[in-house]
Amino acid sequence: MKIVSKIAFVIVFIFSAIYVYNREKYSTEIEIVDGYPIEFSVDRGDNLRFFLNSKIANKKGLVYIYTIKSQKIDSLILDVIPQAKIKDTLAYQNGFNYQYEFIYNTKKLKSGIYFIGNVVPFLVKEITKKNAITIVFPYGNLMAINNVGGRSFTESNSKNSIPANKLSLKRTLKISDEYSYFLNWIDSVCSKRNINFISDLDLEKTLCLSNTQTLLLYGYSAFWTYKQRNCFEQFNANGGNVLAVCSRLMNNKMEYDYVHKTISFKLPDNGDTIIKNQVLWNKINSNALTVGCSYELCNQTKTTLLSFGGYKIISKEHPIFIGINTNYIAINTDYGNAVAVLNNNFAAHPRPNNKVLNFYRNEILAYDLGVYKKGQTVTGIFHFQKSKNSGKLIVIGNDNWVLKENLNDSLITKITINCINYLIKS
Repeated sequence: MKIVSKIAFVIVFIFSAIYVYNREKYSTEIEIVDGYPIEFSVDRGDNLRFFLNSKIANKKGLVYIYTIKSQKIDSLILDVIPQAKIKDTLAYQNGFNYQYEFIYNTKKLKSGIYFIGNVVPFLVKEITKKNAITIVFPYGNLMAINNVGGRSFTESNSKNSIPANKLSLKRTLKISDEYSYFLNWIDSVCSKRNINFISDLDLEKTLCLSNTQTLLLYGYSAFWTYKQRNCFEQFNANGGNVLAVCSRLMNNKMEYDYVHKTISFKLPDNGDTIIKNQVLWNKINSNALTVGCSYELCNQTKTTLLSFGGYKIISKEHPIFIGINTNYIAINTDYGNAVAVLNNNFAAHPRPNNKVLNFYRNEILAYDLGVYKKGQTVTGIFHFQKSKNSGKLIVIGNDNWVLKENLNDSLITKITINCINYLIKS
């Protein structure tokens, strides 16, 4: 009996060891270096196709799906190996061309931004949500200034200060804390409402806004295609309300190649004008005619006045300032969106020059002064409406508004929430 017991113990020990070994082997979290999805934005329930690059070879390791708050929400068991070192000097244009495609089904995830291995971002959208507040994540714009591979669409962020003419979307994108924080913030203050997230490239299709009540743009949003702009204009013309918190808004014209997953600047024809590699909308069909403002709008003057260091509120009775007991908002307003004004006499408050736009509504709600190429600019918070039946457009012409330190300010938080509530009730 002792021999039998020993044999049984040995067998149990061996199988237990094998079980523990396999479990540990299959439950080790894989350290992801980088990667990219084939399509950044997918409908909930659709498959996400993606590529990964790991630090070391892993057989049947765990890859977690993380929320924007860095919380684990799902996982996959994958075989992931290091990708070959990229030698292509045009990787920024041709993409990483990684091997070994993976697939993940998104049915468990509500609309939002997620990360594979807490490194590779992707977006899940639910465009069927009724009366939704649709948040536009500026994916295409962030890829436009993403210099992974050596170059971007901006000189200052490109090798040898030479910007790219074409950029691949098959590259790694790192989402900075400011973009992540705003998404967490908006989710917390609008938790009881229908919220849907889309990417700016989703605006290529008007269907993406078919159930949207209020559209919210934020962050860097300078690069727009013709289809994106047309989608935006149709939505607004049909009564859709918009809140845009952007220092740069619809300034540069680009093209999006869905098949090859690239973005590029259109070669000059039909009067298109390229300045420093960029096709400017205001040289073709002014972006101000769509969004009411643009950073370069200014009046030439011999003496320019300096910034107040924040916004002066001049329309205190407006609903977005309900519960606000101050006439001043302290914030850095450098490089903000500007509006056309009648003259440079700022002894009183500046008045908008509606002859430039011919809008039904063109109001400066709060303002600061700035300088662009020795010209005086008026940046601020604006209220536009193209026609009596079109939707309202509130522009806070300042990317800094969505920084963590500013959204933690009770004054800025209150005004932002007031803007959303005003547009929803409208």
